[in-house]
Amino acid sequence: MKNIFLTLLIISSFTLVSCAKKEQTKASVNIDFFSSALSDDFPGGVIIMAQNVDTNQTILRRAQESEDGFLLDNGTWRFAVIGWSGNPPNNGKFTGAPFCATQSAVELNGEDIEIDFQTDETTCMTHPLFGNETDELALGLVDTTGFHFQKIALKQCGFSTAFLLGSTVTCITPGTMYQSFQFGIKVAREDGTFGPPIFSACIEKTSSPQEMGIYIPVSANDPTEPKFHYIIKAHSNTNCTNLAKTYHLDKGLIPDLIKSPSVYPIPKYTSDDTTIIYLK
Repeated sequence: MKNIFLTLLIISSFTLVSCAKKEQTKASVNIDFFSSALSDDFPGGVIIMAQNVDTNQTILRRAQESEDGFLLDNGTWRFAVIGWSGNPPNNGKFTGAPFCATQSAVELNGEDIEIDFQTDETTCMTHPLFGNETDELALGLVDTTGFHFQKIALKQCGFSTAFLLGSTVTCITPGTMYQSFQFGIKVAREDGTFGPPIFSACIEKTSSPQEMGIYIPVSANDPTEPKFHYIIKAHSNTNCTNLAKTYHLDKGLIPDLIKSPSVYPIPKYTSDDTTIIYLK
């Protein structure tokens, strides 16, 4: 195991935002990571998450995009970074071992500050930000402590396949199979909307389930924790240029059959840390 250090520089400049009844001061935040760490240590990509402790407002971006700056309310924030070591020779997004670090209770009050992150693999697998820590099998929840980051495999099922929380899936093979996939993490903007997702490389279907070769966080079920929002693009050709269907997982790898009845992830809580995501 190796530890990798990142430095995040927050350069604050006040912006006065006028509202109907009051004026609010925001900090203009410019993020600066050491570029060598991004290109050399994390060829699989780096993302940064920021959450307002009081309002739960959450922002998620690629580290490179954060260099352009964005606005945060002054107040108490928590930060997390995830970097992936990559999988040579292509080093696609979210490939290789994940390295994580968090900082809580960072006060933004108009002063320039520097935050140091010491990333390691253990934080990814055990910090409650990244996974579920309760067992409620009837709701499809398992305690993933120690395995909060999971490898991903996708399996297509027919429309008549039943997804029932807390149950195994008997997948009925459809007549037409998807031929390639992309997996994405949604970018969360300051205004609460989602920006263009960060996508993995295109993976051609060669087996079922189809291993995606990526590691991603399960996401916490605790309502006070920020969520990772995922998207899957399924294509009818082998090079991800003919989109057949899009699936959304807005509770991370936690099942949500009310909002997302066509996609059912089943995280693991053993050394076989592969989540099979069933699609129909």
